Amino acid sequence: MARDGRSSFASRVFELGRQVSEKVDIEKARAEAVDDLLGYSPETIECALAKVAMEEVNARILSASVQMQSGELEGAITEFLAAFDIYESQPVLQSREFCTKHSNVGAACLGGIGLAWRIIGSLEFALKFFRAAVSEQERVFGDALEREHLEAIVLYKKNIGEILEELGETDNAQLEYQECLSSTVGGDKRDASDLVDTGGLRVKLGDLDGALKAFMEALAICESENRDQDLQAAQIHLEVARVLEQKGDFAGSLQSFEKALTIKRILYGEEHSEVATIYIDIGSLQESHDRHDDALASFGKSLDVMEAPKYADYPQLACAVAHKRIGFLLEKQGDLEAAAKSFAIASSINQKLGRISIDGDGVGSSDVPTACALEQSRPPCTHYERNCTMIAPCCGAAFGCRICHDECPNLPPKMELQSACYKES
Repeated sequence: MARDGRSSFASRVFELGRQVSEKVDIEKARAEAVDDLLGYSPETIECALAKVAMEEVNARILSASVQMQSGELEGAITEFLAAFDIYESQPVLQSREFCTKHSNVGAACLGGIGLAWRIIGSLEFALKFFRAAVSEQERVFGDALEREHLEAIVLYKKNIGEILEELGETDNAQLEYQECLSSTVGGDKRDASDLVDTGGLRVKLGDLDGALKAFMEALAICESENRDQDLQAAQIHLEVARVLEQKGDFAGSLQSFEKALTIKRILYGEEHSEVATIYIDIGSLQESHDRHDDALASFGKSLDVMEAPKYADYPQLACAVAHKRIGFLLEKQGDLEAAAKSFAIASSINQKLGRISIDGDGVGSSDVPTACALEQSRPPCTHYERNCTMIAPCCGAAFGCRICHDECPNLPPKMELQSACYKES
C-alpha cells in the first residue's frame, strides 16, 4: 500500500509539474513586475526581475525533470540549457548570497544535463557537464562550502568517477573517488546515508576494511533509531554481504544476505522480485564456494518467486539468470539433459524480453535488448499522450513514462545484479 501511495503522489506531482511548465507566462509576469515597481530604485527593480527570472528557471527545471522521468531526454537537455542561459544572464542569480538562500540552479542545470547525456550513452558529453557542474558549485561558494554544497559536489564527482571507469580510465576514476571520500569523511552530523556513501566509495577504492567499518556504523545508527527492519537497513546488509564475499568470509556474507532477505520478505512479502534477487545473490555465493546443492536450492527458490501466477504475463530477467545458473550447475554435475532444458528456458525468456546474443548462445554476456522488441513489449502508458518509450536506468526495462515504472508491481532486478550475473558466466 505504501508503494501505491507513493506512486499516486508521484503522479500528482509530475502532472502538476507538466501544467506549471506549460501554463506559466514569464513575459507577462516580468511586465507586471516592472509595472508594479515603477518609481523604485534600479537595485529594487533588478532584484524583483531576478526573482521573476528565478521563477522561469524553476519552471524550466521542473519541465526538464518531468521530461527526464518520462524518457524525453533530448527535451530535458533543451529545457536545462534554456534554464542555464537565464541563470547566466542574471548576475544576481549567480551571487553567493542568492544561491545560499535559494540554491545554485546553475550547477543543478549542468548536473541535470550531464545525467541526461549519461543515460543517452554519450559519456564524453556527460563528463563535460558533470565537471562544469563541479566548477560552478565551487566558483559560487568558494571556501564557504557547507554540507549541502559538498553533497552536490560529491554526487557530481561520483558520476565523473563512474564514467571514467566506463571509459577505462581507472586511475583517474580512483582520484575522483578519493576526492569524494575527502569531502564525505568527518563532521559531527554524519547519518546512515553519509556512511553508506563513504562505504561505497571505499569499495570503489579497494579499501574493504574501511568500507565494512562504514557500513557497520550505518547499521548501528539504524538500530539506534529503531530502523533495523526498514529498507535502508536491508540495503546496508546487502552491502555488508558483498564486502564480506570479496573478503572471502562465506559464513558472514551468507548471514548478511539472509538478514537482508528477512527484512525484504517482511516489507514486500514472499512473492516479490527483490526477494528473488536476494535468493540469486545467495545462490551465486554458494556456487562460488562449490556448495552446488545449496546453490541449486537457492536458485530454485528464486524461480518459485518469479514463476508465481502474478508474474505470468511478465517475463523476468531474474528467471533467465536463475535458469542459466541452474544449467551450469547441472552441467557440472553431469546431468546434461536437464542442463540443456534449463539453458533452453533461459534462452526463451531472453527472447521474450527482446534480447539478442552476439555470441549465439541466446543467454551470453553479450545479450542486448533490441529497440523494436522493447518498444513492443512495454505496457501501454495511460499518463501521457506522447507515446514515448523510456528505458529505466535502474533495471533496463521499457516503460511509457516514470509513473508506469513506479506503478509496475514486478520490476526486474537492478542492473547491478544483471551485470554481476552476466560477468560470472
